[in-house]
Amino acid sequence: THKLGAFKTSMLQDVEARKPIELDALVGAVRELGQLTGVATPCTDALMGLARLQARGLGLY
Repeated sequence: THKLGAFKTSMLQDVEARKPIELDALVGAVRELGQLTGVATPCTDALMGLARLQARGLGLY
């Protein structure tokens, strides 16, 4: 594996900065592609639901 050093995703950076997260753009796009192509995305759907709950609780969604 390669070492990335001190790396933070853009969503984590937004959470730490108390900015609204781009959940629909990042995760919703995967769900939408699944729907358009007839591919089930149960793990992505669950992730979206959990992330939405967490973000709402923090006032970031």
